[in-house]
Amino acid sequence: MQTQDPDEIADDGHGPWRRRLEVLGVIAGVIGAIAAVIALKPVVLPDHGAADDRPTRSATFAFTDPEPDTVVKTKCSFEARGQGTPPPGKSIAVATQELNERYYFESTVHIEQGRWTVPIQVGTSGTRKGTRFQLSAVLMDATWERYLGGVTDEQGATYWSSEALPPGAKVVAAATIETSEHCKD
Repeated sequence: MQTQDPDEIADDGHGPWRRRLEVLGVIAGVIGAIAAVIALKPVVLPDHGAADDRPTRSATFAFTDPEPDTVVKTKCSFEARGQGTPPPGKSIAVATQELNERYYFESTVHIEQGRWTVPIQVGTSGTRKGTRFQLSAVLMDATWERYLGGVTDEQGATYWSSEALPPGAKVVAAATIETSEHCKD
């Protein structure tokens, strides 16, 4: 029996290397698909209020000035103080709210060794002496705090207003104040 030279086998017009190239192409495709799957990374978005079942240390937050559980008379512009350190990835903003009105968030909360201070301005020129405001320390995703603090209309402003808390945010401390003067702009 005589052996045929591979180059003499019936040619389909593409030469003897066609089958080898097809096999190499399939192998390269499989390797490329595996590499693409390995390279995929999850996209991290701000917390939208979904349940977080990871264990976290519970932090205690409280206002120290004005004192909680009392109605404190104060000027329309003052500095609020509190205690508590947000866990990694979270921020504290302090919101003021006249009864059933919008929240006004102040994000320039200065935290040092578990104590924080924040400048507060309540009311406008139409706010009368004796008007009550709720102060709320709001724990929220730091990404939301940075985003919301950057979308205010006023150049250089450190506050924003909203009818509701940001997604996933929660009030961790509260106090009530009453204006001791007619507010001015």
